Amino acid sequence: MIRSLNNFQTNLKDITVLLDLSSIIDSSKQRPIFRSSVVLLVALWEQFIEQLAERSVTVLTDRLRDSTPLPDNVKQKIALVSVIEKRNNPQKFSESVWMFADKGWKIAYINYCENLTSNFHTASPKNVRELFMKILGIRDITKSWNYLGLPPSTCVEKLDDLVSLRHDIAHGANERYNVLEEHKIREQTNFITSIAQNTYKIVFNHTADLSFTQALEYSLAPSYFSAIIEFAARKGDKILTLKEIKKIGSSAQGNHNKLCYEPWALLEKIDQSTRRIPDRLIQFFKNEISLPLEILVFDNKEAIAKPGTREVLFSELQ
Repeated sequence: MIRSLNNFQTNLKDITVLLDLSSIIDSSKQRPIFRSSVVLLVALWEQFIEQLAERSVTVLTDRLRDSTPLPDNVKQKIALVSVIEKRNNPQKFSESVWMFADKGWKIAYINYCENLTSNFHTASPKNVRELFMKILGIRDITKSWNYLGLPPSTCVEKLDDLVSLRHDIAHGANERYNVLEEHKIREQTNFITSIAQNTYKIVFNHTADLSFTQALEYSLAPSYFSAIIEFAARKGDKILTLKEIKKIGSSAQGNHNKLCYEPWALLEKIDQSTRRIPDRLIQFFKNEISLPLEILVFDNKEAIAKPGTREVLFSELQ
């Protein structure tokens, strides 16, 4: 999801370029630049909201093993738009119901979100609030907004005013010339940046909380991991075979692949019977680097350090 925020912040540089340009031209020619800056600012904000919404759903469908953690109101809305109610066509009704079988709910969830974002044309506070309520069950994401100590309610008013200004510009209204000034547009850009960061943080944390409920948890603490690491580090070459791992013990044989997960990355799978020993394992064995004690593994095999886990040296596992 961080890509949606990074793209937004990168694209905002175009507004800075426009405003810098306005400062070196005749003041009589600045107005088109200011108008374009406001239109672009609101467009980038809308694009960010759409991308963040879609990416949050992608993260959930990648990570979750089933739909149980999704808020009830979200599951209900997905079902309402996905299942054909007219039972006089048994085939189509059956197809719409059975599409949820196994992993089918993931496709339905993605389609549901894409339908909402494709019809999302104005990122006003009201529309942003409704979008994240519908796709993630967040009751009022605007409650997280703040800017220079301003309360959420004032931030909502500021965004409404900016969206309204963009609407006026697009429709040729000319009553608000006084707002089209360089320093005011720079301030609006800073404001939008702030609430975009607020929005991202809430969506990131909410998505994480939902996905963590079904993650598998593994720890470096079991002794068979230490035995594998020590054996591999003392081998003198970069290859470890399953036959060698089997000699360490049945637990080592059954669990050694967990050391391949990215937060640890202490082994690399070459083929069904061979593992590569990376330099990282040697460094860990020599206490040159530390690693997270616990990791979380999701349905798509993505793995991250468990929030709050401590970093450990190999010597601490002995």
